[in-house]
Amino acid sequence: MLSLDKKIALVTGASGGIGGETAILLAKLGAEVYIHYNNSEDQAIHVLEQIQGIGKDAHLIKCDISHAEEIKEMFFKVKKESGKLDILINNAGTWKSAYIKFLQESVWDSVFDVNLKGVAMCIKYSLNLLMKSKESIIINVASIAAQNTAIAQVTYNASKAGLISLTKNAARELAPFGIRVNAVSPGPVSTNMRIITEADQVELNKRIPLGRIAYPIDIANVIALLCSPMAQYITGQELVVDGGLTLV
Repeated sequence: MLSLDKKIALVTGASGGIGGETAILLAKLGAEVYIHYNNSEDQAIHVLEQIQGIGKDAHLIKCDISHAEEIKEMFFKVKKESGKLDILINNAGTWKSAYIKFLQESVWDSVFDVNLKGVAMCIKYSLNLLMKSKESIIINVASIAAQNTAIAQVTYNASKAGLISLTKNAARELAPFGIRVNAVSPGPVSTNMRIITEADQVELNKRIPLGRIAYPIDIANVIALLCSPMAQYITGQELVVDGGLTLV
């Protein structure tokens, strides 16, 4: 079994969905987890209670990922309380549909401020902590949307494409410090950010070779694997987790 004993992890957007499942799984594997949230405090508390219920340590940490100063304060709190960081999961994200013809600057900025700038700032302000670990890992949760096209999805898709580029560039820059950086790109999965209706699930299930959309735990399992020593020679990669959807 994978073990993350004595590891300190921070998962952004951990109040539910992929982030919540990831925080719980990392805790089960032995990590002490910081559960980041912004607006969904009740859901974050629920994740915390599940982790505490299995006898593991975890902490709630509030931050608006779209503001660099709040990110800076978040990692200062981690430094003050734990002194180091081994695992950073950049999962927080936002999604807004917009046709290019009617695209408002505020919509573009709000999506990119979280999905791309926020990740960059989380990496920037976590580095001093990550460099204290002998084997540290950053995982950015992207999307197969980075490689695909969709009507009225230019903002979200472009932000995730930028996240893949950020991942690869950061991996090259940080490798000399022993910091691995990878991306996980889920296919369709119903989460707090974007709920897939039952009717849409039926249609997607017909298209996906493995016959169903992903559950959040499917993505969390891959994240945990990349966090483990079993993946210690993997960096700068995008791992697609889509049940084979991009094959068709």
